[in-house]
Amino acid sequence: MSEAQTVVVEKKKDSVVTILSIVALVGGIIGCLGSFIPCLGTLAVYLTIPSAIMAITALVLANKKKVGGGLAIAAVVLSIIGTIISISQIVAVNSAAEGLEKAGREFEKEMRKAAEEMRKADEKLKRELQNSNY
Repeated sequence: MSEAQTVVVEKKKDSVVTILSIVALVGGIIGCLGSFIPCLGTLAVYLTIPSAIMAITALVLANKKKVGGGLAIAAVVLSIIGTIISISQIVAVNSAAEGLEKAGREFEKEMRKAAEEMRKADEKLKRELQNSNY
């Protein structure tokens, strides 16, 4: 009797929003993947933060113009994930550097102490040799 009708709802597209979303998405993908690389992932923050800003801008424009914002949402999510991972690497690298610096200071202190003990032992040995008439 009645056939099921398929209703296709097509959202309007805006080229500015689409281009901004795609650029932000590409930056978010590269930044997110780059943030997983040990040590070099700390540099990904320089790509993920601008990508997040572009994605949020695209999302705001999409909402104002009543157009689809799926790419912008994906870009925001990937950029934020990449930023979080990159910042966690920055914190880890800084903590490791502080630990190495502290260990270096302690090592230097112990080496100075050992050198002083060796100098005192050398002086004592010289005095003993002079006193024993060798």
